[in-house]
Amino acid sequence: MNILMRWLDPILRVTKLQRNFFEIILWWEIRRILYNFLFITALLVGFLVIGQLVHLEPSEDIIEPLALFFLFFIFNGAYTLGWLIELCIPRSQSFAPKLLKIGLYITLFLSFLPMIIHLIMWAGRGFTKMM
Repeated sequence: MNILMRWLDPILRVTKLQRNFFEIILWWEIRRILYNFLFITALLVGFLVIGQLVHLEPSEDIIEPLALFFLFFIFNGAYTLGWLIELCIPRSQSFAPKLLKIGLYITLFLSFLPMIIHLIMWAGRGFTKMM
């Protein structure tokens, strides 16, 4: 995970200290694309792994699709708090990158958490699929 975060450093760099409201919001919104890409990729990987650990009938889903939409909405709402907070504090070149990294750590952890739980349960079942 640390390799990913170091790879992100150049992308997350804030180049000037005195930014206006528009520049702060633009900095965050441009990076929202990468944030959502990583978030969706983590969810897909997690659910692909879970799909291999759980036996499902043809018409069953691992998770309700509406729950994924709700999760996406909640995480993007939390992402928006990043630039709202930055607008309210003294300007800094390090605050936004640090906050975005912390948010990304939390997002990726929570995205992979169902997979981690299923892997633990799978090991506890003696490495057999859950029926």
